[in-house]
Amino acid sequence: MVFNVVPTFLEVTMVAGILAYRCGPAFAALTAGTIVAYTAFTFAVTAVRESANSTSYEGAESQAGQWCRIRDVCHAAYPDGSTVAITRLLRLSHL
Repeated sequence: MVFNVVPTFLEVTMVAGILAYRCGPAFAALTAGTIVAYTAFTFAVTAVRESANSTSYEGAESQAGQWCRIRDVCHAAYPDGSTVAITRLLRLSHL
């Protein structure tokens, strides 16, 4: 985690400094705020998905439980779907 968070924080800080110097502090603050909001959203969605996956979601009425059931039904109907999709994308990239 240290090798991911610290370099990313350093990079964001340097970019915010450059933006503050070139475009003004308001633009740098807006950019930093956007990054913070995106990070918070990502953590919130990940927490919901992990809580739905860690508990038994049979009969769960939560939105996450419903999505997990849909995912399981789709996977049961076509278990090789992601493999086929990746293979087709790789073939397409060779054209």
